[in-house]
Amino acid sequence: MPTRAEILKIAREYQGTPYRHRGASLDGIDCANFIVQVGKRAGCLPASLELPLYNPRPDPELFELVLAYGDPIPLSEARPGDVLVLCHPERGPAPQHLAIKTDDGMIQVFPGLSIRKVCEHNIDAEWEEAIIGAYRFRGVTD
Repeated sequence: MPTRAEILKIAREYQGTPYRHRGASLDGIDCANFIVQVGKRAGCLPASLELPLYNPRPDPELFELVLAYGDPIPLSEARPGDVLVLCHPERGPAPQHLAIKTDDGMIQVFPGLSIRKVCEHNIDAEWEEAIIGAYRFRGVTD
């Protein structure tokens, strides 16, 4: 069974990886494949899991597929190594982004802005407002 520390170690290996729509490697990655690749490497997701083609816009079916391998948890119970679901209301009500929770923040792929890579950062009030859900990979231990 993977531990939270193992999930965070794997996720941190992606720091600095550039954003690439539908990318699934250290050469370039997007938020959905970031979660899938971390989950696969940690042994939480099937090694054969591949995401179907999808648009860069929010795709509820894509999020359902990615999150089908985890269990929803109350936000108040989210712990390091859990998956955070984000939504920026100005872009619509559907989930739009995924990240991995850390002790004081999250690790995520920044597809926009000037960053365009995987970064770890603290959760400020703006990010806190964007978090709409949390999932836990199945089988994770402390």
